Amino acid sequence: MTATDQVVLITGAAGGIGQACAEIFAKNQNDVILADLPSQEETLLTLAEKISRAHGVRVIPLTLDVTRPRSIKNALDVLVTVYGMDKVNILVNNAGKSLISTVEELNLDQASEIIDIMLKGPINMTVSCLPFLRAALPRASIIFVSSLAAIITPPLLGIYAAAKLGMDKVVETWRFELEPQGYHLGLIHVGATLTGIVRKGYISPTIASIFRQYDECHHHEKLDEQCRRAQKVVKFFERDDQVSPFQVAETIFNMVQHRKKHDLVTKKDGMLFRTKTLLTKLAKKEFQALVNLISNDEE
Repeated sequence: MTATDQVVLITGAAGGIGQACAEIFAKNQNDVILADLPSQEETLLTLAEKISRAHGVRVIPLTLDVTRPRSIKNALDVLVTVYGMDKVNILVNNAGKSLISTVEELNLDQASEIIDIMLKGPINMTVSCLPFLRAALPRASIIFVSSLAAIITPPLLGIYAAAKLGMDKVVETWRFELEPQGYHLGLIHVGATLTGIVRKGYISPTIASIFRQYDECHHHEKLDEQCRRAQKVVKFFERDDQVSPFQVAETIFNMVQHRKKHDLVTKKDGMLFRTKTLLTKLAKKEFQALVNLISNDEE
């Protein structure tokens, strides 16, 4: 399979990893379908024009909501009717949103939304796109963007990690059915990435106040104890060892080209993350220290 044979549909394409994937696939002469929420329509239109002009490929903006099967069906119907794009052979399930919260402040509506987006979303998209993908066999690839939080979960990210881990398990079971038919299923676990997902997602009140305190501390010549505490909490989520979205996108592109089943992108030692017991032992003190800092702030 050559890159020019490929048409890729990417969810969460208005920014971050999704946008980077669009640019990498287009750079390698693939047609691209940029899918994101209706609220991102203007951004999608701008990106589509920019990427198409830069790489000379067809780039189609497509608005849909991965949590609503009817929205997906309507969008795919438009794709075929208006653009004739019924040759999609790659689906990148990338749409996501974060939720950072203590247990006591957990907003159940927000928790439900996170599960809808990151667990039900990939299920909805994959099932809805199967007719396209089936027609493209044996060239069909389905990529699922997961997180290192599904391997070892830090405090405050339980719902986010549960949704990602649930998706991992769905992929694990779907392999038994789909791989013998010729489908390629790729699962990628991504570490902290420079996408701004933390600030764009849901943050519970106590954590949000710590973030605000951290932002205000930038104007202080000398950090007091509260500023130092806020700095430690925020730096836990906005780490200095974050990877570039383009590094993730390059890995996804290579997964498709070489039909790899699994990959991992992190600036930390990859073997460490594959040894969960060791990682848990090393991370336990750091995780508990984070909780203690937040508990002190609540008091």
